[in-house]
Amino acid sequence: MKSYGEKTNWNHPAHSWGGVQATYKAGDVVNLEWCVSDLADHGGLYSYRLCTDDTLVAKFTDPSVTPDAADMEALEGCFQAGILGCSDVPGQECPVHPDCQSADTESWGCRNSTQWFNCGPKDNGRCASRGSHGDCETHLGPGTLLKDRVKLPDGYSSNHTLIGFRWDCQDTPQLWLHCADVAIGSA
Repeated sequence: MKSYGEKTNWNHPAHSWGGVQATYKAGDVVNLEWCVSDLADHGGLYSYRLCTDDTLVAKFTDPSVTPDAADMEALEGCFQAGILGCSDVPGQECPVHPDCQSADTESWGCRNSTQWFNCGPKDNGRCASRGSHGDCETHLGPGTLLKDRVKLPDGYSSNHTLIGFRWDCQDTPQLWLHCADVAIGSA
C-alpha cells in the first residue's frame, strides 16, 4: 500500500487547490500570520514573496497542468524578484537579527537584511514591539503565532497570483515553502 506522500503529486494542484484564498487591492498593507511550534523553531529568516507573472502562476493554479522542474525553478526566480520586504511597511521595525552578526553568517546573506523577517519564539520577545507574537496550536503542541505586515505593490492587479512564504532555517538544513492563490484588484 502506498503512503499518502507516495499517492500525492505535490507539484500538481489538487485537494481544492487553485481557488483564490483572499482578495486584496494594489498597494494594500496586508496582515499575515503563521504558527511555528515552540518545539520546532529552527531560527533563521523568512520572507513573503509575490509572483507577478500571470502565465507562470497559471501553471500552478490550473488543476489540469502539472508544473515541471523548469516551471518550479522559474517560480522561485519570480518569487525572489517579488520579495515583500519588512521595511516596505512604513513605521514597521525590521531589525537585523543578532544571529546574523557573526562571521560564520557572511555567506548566509542576512548581515544587513531588513527585507526578510526574523522574529521567532526563541527570540524571547525581541520583536514584541511589532506585535508579532501570540499563542497557537500546531501538530506538535503549543506554538507561537507570528504576525507580520507586508505591502502589496502599487499598480499591480491579477485575478490569480501567488503569494509565497519561504523560511530559511538556521539551526537545521531545512527550507520551508508555502504559497496561496490570491486576487489583487486595482486600487
